[in-house]
Amino acid sequence: ELETLGITHCFIGAQLARHWNLPAEIITVLGYHHPPYVEEVAASNPLVRLLNLSEKILPDFGIAEHTGDEIQDYEWEELGIDLADVEDICNQVNELAMQAAQLG
Repeated sequence: ELETLGITHCFIGAQLARHWNLPAEIITVLGYHHPPYVEEVAASNPLVRLLNLSEKILPDFGIAEHTGDEIQDYEWEELGIDLADVEDICNQVNELAMQAAQLG
């Protein structure tokens, strides 16, 4: 995006959110959910971390995403998710995603 358009979807999303007078927390999530910014703001805004993790698990559901990053243990922990529960949570998400896909 940046090379081709000279701008990113993060910047555009944040600008649109400002224009629409969305809450500052949403603007932050839209503007900073990709590295390197995510590490700077995730501690003070858990929604940033949540969106970033959501994008990282997309390939597990057959959805190509450009992050290619593995989820680190500290990222789960920042969201208050016990590492012992991660596999069960991912399985539940996978099952719900399959159910949603059947809805059409």
